[in-house]
Amino acid sequence: MPILQCEFWNVGQGLFSSGRIQMGNAPSFHWVYDCGTNSSQKLIQNAVQKYNQQENNADIDLLVLSHFDKDHISGVKELLKNKRKIKRWVVPYYPLWQRLVIASLLDIQPDDEEWAFYQNPIQYLKTDFAEELNETKFLLLPAKENESEISISLDPSNFDDVLSFETTEKLSNEFDKSEQNLHWFNPNKALLFRKGEEQFEFVLYNVSFHLLAKVPTNLTAFQKQVKQIIQSHRSNSTDPTPALKTLYSLAFGNGSKNKNIISQYLYIRNIKLPSFWGMGNNHIFDVSTDNENEIAVIPKDKTKNAILYTGDAFLNDLPLLTDLTQSLGAERMARIYCLQVPHHGSKHN
Repeated sequence: MPILQCEFWNVGQGLFSSGRIQMGNAPSFHWVYDCGTNSSQKLIQNAVQKYNQQENNADIDLLVLSHFDKDHISGVKELLKNKRKIKRWVVPYYPLWQRLVIASLLDIQPDDEEWAFYQNPIQYLKTDFAEELNETKFLLLPAKENESEISISLDPSNFDDVLSFETTEKLSNEFDKSEQNLHWFNPNKALLFRKGEEQFEFVLYNVSFHLLAKVPTNLTAFQKQVKQIIQSHRSNSTDPTPALKTLYSLAFGNGSKNKNIISQYLYIRNIKLPSFWGMGNNHIFDVSTDNENEIAVIPKDKTKNAILYTGDAFLNDLPLLTDLTQSLGAERMARIYCLQVPHHGSKHN
């Protein structure tokens, strides 16, 4: 029986979760969801060190970062030490004008480290990790814009060793010079991990931009203004930030309620029931079998065998929850056993 194992590491105000799928003596499939903290950096260093020891410095098959706030990414450099390879890295994609809106509403300044991501996420990742990411497949994930359920029907020719995914048409030319292995990931399809008779799905979901913030009534005119400002300052080699912030404040307002949060969800389940669970760090269990710091988990309801990571998502109003439910579908929602609570450790949550 395959084992689905996940850990939530103690990093204070932040999030670092890892997991693996183990099937017999075959090499494990490893994933990481977020790796950062706003607390002491020593916490993330200790957590990554323990993770390295536990997984014997294994390469990461799938890295998913929900978004690029410090408490989700500050440990990535630690994670990539010792030349660890990332086979596939999912990057949430929003057009440049939307990324700049988000940066402005989050009050991220041009001299902040995170600003570089909002300008060019691929270059941001490549700057420090060019060698480690040389063979990485970057999957750019657009927001899901329609109300259909995410499908798992895939063409077998898309498989790269044990994982398959479906691409879609290129949405932008802005990353053409990155010289990386880029793929535009179809947001209406799940990734499928298959080995022998066993199949696991990795479902990725980005919230549509219109659900995240107050959008200007005349969106086309607003986008045109943004483009004109960027082009004008680019030709003059000047900083467009002040002009953009003024425009964004007029269009979106300054209130914190309009702050716009990118958060890329990750849903994992064994399509074929049942699975045997492992939950590290002694956090959650129904039936335990002691093995140093590891606990086996056997859900009382055998139909529940899925994980849902939410990052810093907001599910506090009906349109957001409805969109998530429509995208995952009723069956997937009913199968959730392990839920990462949004805003992880926040004193306001």
